[in-house]
Amino acid sequence: MSTSANIQEIKARADIVAVISRYVKLKKAGRNFTGLCPFHNEKTPSFHVTPTLGIYKCFGCGAAGDVIKFVQDIEHLDFPQTLEKLAGELGITLQKNNDPAFKRVSRFREAYKVAAEFFHYLLMKHPQGATALHYAKTKRKLTEKSLIQYQVGYAPAAKDVLQKYLKKKGFTEQEIRQAGFVNEKGNDKYTDRLVFPVYDTAGHVVGFSGRVIAGDDPRPKFLNSGETELFKKRYILFNLNFAKEAISKKDMAILCEGQIDAVISSQVGVANIVAPLGTSLTDTQLSVLSRFTKNVAFCFDNDGAGQKSISRGAQLAFAQDLNPLIIPLPEDCNDVDDLIKKRPDDWIDRAAHPIEFITFRLTALKALLKQNIKEFENQLHELLQIVSVSTPLRQQLLARQIAEALSLSEESLLQSIAKKSAPSFVRQEIKQKQGAISTAEYILSIIFVFPLVTSMMGKAENAVRYFPAKEQQEVFRLFAAFAEKQKHLVTSVLDKKTKKLSVSWESVYTRFTNEVALEFSSWIAEIAEKQGELVPLLERLGLSEVTSSVVITDEVIQDYFRAWNRLKKQTITLRLEVLRKKMVQAEHEEDDEKVTNLSKQIQEEMLLLRKIEKLT
Repeated sequence: MSTSANIQEIKARADIVAVISRYVKLKKAGRNFTGLCPFHNEKTPSFHVTPTLGIYKCFGCGAAGDVIKFVQDIEHLDFPQTLEKLAGELGITLQKNNDPAFKRVSRFREAYKVAAEFFHYLLMKHPQGATALHYAKTKRKLTEKSLIQYQVGYAPAAKDVLQKYLKKKGFTEQEIRQAGFVNEKGNDKYTDRLVFPVYDTAGHVVGFSGRVIAGDDPRPKFLNSGETELFKKRYILFNLNFAKEAISKKDMAILCEGQIDAVISSQVGVANIVAPLGTSLTDTQLSVLSRFTKNVAFCFDNDGAGQKSISRGAQLAFAQDLNPLIIPLPEDCNDVDDLIKKRPDDWIDRAAHPIEFITFRLTALKALLKQNIKEFENQLHELLQIVSVSTPLRQQLLARQIAEALSLSEESLLQSIAKKSAPSFVRQEIKQKQGAISTAEYILSIIFVFPLVTSMMGKAENAVRYFPAKEQQEVFRLFAAFAEKQKHLVTSVLDKKTKKLSVSWESVYTRFTNEVALEFSSWIAEIAEKQGELVPLLERLGLSEVTSSVVITDEVIQDYFRAWNRLKKQTITLRLEVLRKKMVQAEHEEDDEKVTNLSKQIQEEMLLLRKIEKLT
């Protein structure tokens, strides 16, 4: 069976409703299902699943695809990992891909699995791991159940034990090095350390984190795997593979600093906890978490660095429109592990009752206001900087909350926030990747969300002339053809005399969403399958910032038609420039017939341009 056949079999056999229901609460709506989109924050369901076609589509953020795409995005896996996960669940044997990169990644995964089993055996059953096992159970308080569940292991002190073992298992020296098991001196990277395998969300080992055992060991306390195709620290959160169900169930993720914090917390029943790996928290890690919850509770170490990390984490959370919370530690405890060892019930209670970040900071600010006005000003400015990356609406709500709590002017706070305001980390990254969107693609992006606007653009065969690229023209022609079949949704509310809608565009869009949006989504998928040359443009439109964020209102449609007139003017101006150059050439060649024809074309274009200018 070919890889392509594997993919088709997975799509055919996977129950898309059952798979998506693991992450989204779906409600039956006729022959389809709806729910709250897991890819963006919303209160009204705009996420639709069509089981007969095996596709999903969110009409709020534009996310769309089949069961493979959904699992890939929700679990943050690469394509081969997604295929392996679904194939494993369905009992399908995958055909190995001959692509060198695919082979290399597969070999890495096999090597990590073998190494994890080797380290675990040494810790649990070999005499060399006795000291490390005593340390893990006695000093770190890790139970045997946790040691087995997390496959904790021991890397012996000898310099090449793992390399020799992997070679016996058939791995080449080059593969062992590329997988990150060798340091710059040519020795095993992990020696005399307690080793924690790091898993992706599908449960595959993708790297390791080793901790020194001896208290006087001068080496760094933790040593993590280097970057590989599988181990990308900015995406990975330790324990997420085990914690994701608890996070979804409790609708909250707890972020701590260390791996042992997460394991010990899970031992006492607080399982919705994860930790970054040897790096500051990143926006991409939060983006991964946002697939499971919008509530992120920070519980970093009780020192200056930890508290600074909480502030940065909260800013990252506000930038992604998440809800940042804090679980404060008591003064006599440095971290989660410390508190659990002293008072486990206290940790369980604190974890169940996090405090909103803003509320926590306002309590501290109120106390400072009475004690140290200068420090109060410094911390207030820091708080305003943190919230400045949130959406305009949230800025207003937060400014009101801060103003009421501190008896300050809401207007002055908003002005201060505006001065500090900057594009969110996420939006900034999107803009860097996508670049400025052209007027033509902006128009097509709106049509991608709401194709019925083409019914107000005149005849499609005339309108299509204004798009500069052939792919744009073809996509517009197809969108307009679809809209033509559904134009009754617009004409039924169109005043025949004034040619204006008797209801709002938002009302028409709501009806479109309820009646034909799913048909449009499946129609796009069908076009993409039949006309591969249009796929890059369709993907660009579907992933554009416009498509992801636009909400159809009368104001948006007005802006759309302004852009449409702008595109027409741009296109006519370019055509006039070309015609005038041809005119000069024709005059130079003394071709009177050509001059007459070109002169007529120029007049027609000028007349058309004047008509458009009257409308703008």
